[in-house]
Amino acid sequence: MYINDVEIDPLQIKAIMINEVVPSNPSDDFYGGEKSDYQRAAISLFQAAGVHVSFMEDILDLGIYVTNAVKRPKSG
Repeated sequence: MYINDVEIDPLQIKAIMINEVVPSNPSDDFYGGEKSDYQRAAISLFQAAGVHVSFMEDILDLGIYVTNAVKRPKSG
């Protein structure tokens, strides 16, 4: 089971974006590192919507927490 290792202030969160499932490699998750697949995808979606972000911390600063519904990678 993989839980994001990120410190959040629940009182600052205004919205939660929920992805389906964690990646098989935890370093590819939203908070797994600057070059993680999930992080790059999330940032590009925000940028395409005109939101100026470069890191997941920028998204958190907007009051948006991005997480996965399923905490175990798919097996097939």
